[in-house]
Amino acid sequence: MALTYAECYPQHVRTLVLVSVTMTQRSDVRWLRHETGRYLPEK
Repeated sequence: MALTYAECYPQHVRTLVLVSVTMTQRSDVRWLRHETGRYLPEK
């Protein structure tokens, strides 16, 4: 829907940032909760 809007009204859209996170498998959840710290260790 956002892409369609941007295509129809480009004068109103400068940038699109579209994010979708789907974590349904056990390994995905583990990675998200326990292993992403290596990318942002100070947080």
